[in-house]
Amino acid sequence: MTTALLVLAALMAGERPASATAAFGRAQAAIAEQRCDKAVQPLTEAIQADGTYWEARKALAGCLLALNKPDEARKIWESALAKTTAPQLYSYGRRLQFDKRDAEAMAIFPEVAKRYPQSPFGYLANARIKSAAGDFAGAAEDVKKAQTVAVSDQQRQALKPLLERLQAKQDINK
Repeated sequence: MTTALLVLAALMAGERPASATAAFGRAQAAIAEQRCDKAVQPLTEAIQADGTYWEARKALAGCLLALNKPDEARKIWESALAKTTAPQLYSYGRRLQFDKRDAEAMAIFPEVAKRYPQSPFGYLANARIKSAAGDFAGAAEDVKKAQTVAVSDQQRQALKPLLERLQAKQDINK
């Protein structure tokens, strides 16, 4: 995992109620056994115990979709997106890129930039959008802005490789 992702993961880490974590663990076990029908209840419990549990909402939407309940899945997905933090939403876009789902990722980044415009994640989302469009100079400016609002020196240092790639006219999404 790159340093930038480690920094993002650290930002996302937080304490959850034990009941939410336990319920999510039960749901993950059911999902691993391809038993979404058995995962719905513990995912619902995890969300009730921690209303900000993005991963539980995302998993519940996926399970409902797998159970052929697209309307319910869409409602849960929309509530998941509405409750995300900047690091969660940005990291979700990055995960989509790692999964080679670039079009979906590029649909997430504008939402990050819109909802969190003055945060490092908003600036990085803009940088990724501009880089994909070939605007390397504009993307580099956004990475520089992200560095200025970064909360730690570690975050600022993690952004240097992105800036160097953009200055070399390389797409940071590849």
